[in-house]
Amino acid sequence: MNNYVKDGVNGYALIDGSSANDFAEHIANDIHTGILKSMRNGAISLFKEKLSWEAWANGFRKIMNEEYLSDFLIAREHVKQKKDVQLLKRYNEHR
Repeated sequence: MNNYVKDGVNGYALIDGSSANDFAEHIANDIHTGILKSMRNGAISLFKEKLSWEAWANGFRKIMNEEYLSDFLIAREHVKQKKDVQLLKRYNEHR
């Protein structure tokens, strides 16, 4: 649960053994002080930035681009140094 609840941002990570009443006290206090609305906004932001499919896709795309780019740069350097004809052909196909 700690991956999804950020204490004070989008909820409360109460200590183990906390009761329903402990949680209810936090909620009641937050309703009266306006903190609940702030945490609602924090939850929306956290979702958009970290937990949405779009955020997941962007993170995955970044990893894949870095991996592909790394392999591509290694191959390009190998082509430059070794003048490997097959690698040179593959390099030129991807340009």
